[in-house]
Amino acid sequence: LQEYAAKKDKKPFAFYVLSADTHAPGFVDKAQCDLPTSYANSLHCFDGIVGEFVEWFLQSPLAKDTTLVLLGDHLTMQQRFMRDGTSRSIYNAFINPTFTKPPTQDLLANRALSHFDITALLLDSIAIPTRAFGLGRNPLYGHTLQEQLGEDTLAAELGKPSRVYEGFWEFDRDK
Repeated sequence: LQEYAAKKDKKPFAFYVLSADTHAPGFVDKAQCDLPTSYANSLHCFDGIVGEFVEWFLQSPLAKDTTLVLLGDHLTMQQRFMRDGTSRSIYNAFINPTFTKPPTQDLLANRALSHFDITALLLDSIAIPTRAFGLGRNPLYGHTLQEQLGEDTLAAELGKPSRVYEGFWEFDRDK
C-alpha cells in the first residue's frame, strides 16, 4: 500500500485487510505490542495498530482521493467480557467518502441497518450512485428493509424457504 501511495499513475483499486486478532481467545502480535496474550490485550493492541494505520493514511498521498472504510462485523466474541447492561454497537467508519448524497445528521441518527445495507452504502461512498444492492438499501436515500419491516419480520422473511436460493446448493451427482 505504501508503494502504491507513492505511484504517480494510480488507477482505482480496492485493498482489503481482515483481522481475526480480536476473536476469542485473542492474539497479541509481539512485534507490535509488548503485552501478554489475553483477550483484553488483543483489543488494546489491535486498537493501537488500527489507530496508527488511520494516522498513516491521513498523512499519506492516498488521503486526498481515497475512501477508507472501517467495518466491524460483530460485537465482542468473548462471553461475559462486557459488564451486563453495557450499551455496545458495531463500529463502522467512512473516512474521506465521496457520497453521492451528503449524509446529514437526520440521515445518520438512530438508524437500523443490517449487513445487507453495507454494500450499497460502500459503493455510494466511492461515488458510485447506489440506492439498493440485493437486499441492501442505502440509508442515505431512504429506509432500509430492517426499518421498513422491523427486525423480527425481516428475520422471519429471510428464514422462509426459497427455491432460487436452495437451487444454488443443488448439484447433479452424475455430472
